[in-house]
Amino acid sequence: MEPVPFDAFLSYTHEDNARGGGRILALSNAIKDEFALTTGDELEVFVDRDSISWGDRWRDAITSAVGSVPFFIPIVTPKYIRSAECRKELIQFYGQASSQGLDRLLLPIMFIDTPSVVEDSDDEVCAILARSQWVDWRSHRLANANSPEVLRAVNELALRLRDLKAEAKTIAVVATPINEADSSANLKEVIREIDDRLPTWMESVEFDRVARKYWQSSLDVRLERISRLRAQHAPQSAIFATLLQLGSELLPIAENRLAKAQSYARLTIELDPFVNAAIRSVTENPQNAHLLNSLRDGINEAYLNIEPPDADKSSYGLPNGIARANKRIEAANAVVQGSLQYANDGNEVVLSWRERLMRLEFEPVLPLL
Repeated sequence: MEPVPFDAFLSYTHEDNARGGGRILALSNAIKDEFALTTGDELEVFVDRDSISWGDRWRDAITSAVGSVPFFIPIVTPKYIRSAECRKELIQFYGQASSQGLDRLLLPIMFIDTPSVVEDSDDEVCAILARSQWVDWRSHRLANANSPEVLRAVNELALRLRDLKAEAKTIAVVATPINEADSSANLKEVIREIDDRLPTWMESVEFDRVARKYWQSSLDVRLERISRLRAQHAPQSAIFATLLQLGSELLPIAENRLAKAQSYARLTIELDPFVNAAIRSVTENPQNAHLLNSLRDGINEAYLNIEPPDADKSSYGLPNGIARANKRIEAANAVVQGSLQYANDGNEVVLSWRERLMRLEFEPVLPLL
């Protein structure tokens, strides 16, 4: 495999950089210059995800060789937390790096105050960022780039990258399996960890179809009643009352869906490092592929549950004019739309597992639809 030509990947939203006067890319350049000055070596930082298929490159690097794992430096802002692509990058890196004890290579920079980033957050992405040894750049962001405080902070960050890079190389040596027997023993230990978590995770997977069914059923019943009332030229108050009932029914469905989507995302992200370790082990030792049969079956079953509905079925959709009919319906719509983020976090991980398992020496699995 061609080695990754980058030492670090800067994960950020282009909008944050543009609206901030280019301060994010300026920080990246300052770190590279300081690293070169203090170590004598160049620090290659990838900053533009649009120029090449970077995602595949760093995922392959983490999967194949511990020593080549790049740093992952998310620039944390409120928009970063809301970006589906940034969340995906962070989750995938965290799962792969954690599977090899390299989660310290996740080095978030808190660029703008983001109150949701706390350790006990219901959002696992926020919790991961809060638990990491993040760098606080909130006061430096608006300071003069050549001020002593900013120059010292850049120097400290460059030295930290130097030390972590050396630490990663040490872990690479320690983590190398001594022989095939050791590799098989390690895989069985990982499989035990997966088996312990698999039943609870499988229970969490089924939330979406159930929630959609209840949502659509309530919507159909109330809209049918509204249609009858209009046909009968009933007073507007009767229609208003029916819409209030609809909001009262949809809001608890949405809140329950949100809680279960958050649980599903959290459990999936917690399982991810073990699945990554297992797949990596079997990739290196295909004769052990049968040990992943239960995991493969569980992932295929999960795929059938998480498969998104057809676009024309408008999952969790509301007809025009209904979404803002009253505050209860507005709240239900906002909550259920917010839950889509967490469902997507988990689904992206599961689809990644499934894609990688399909490359191994298994019997044919369910085709992608």
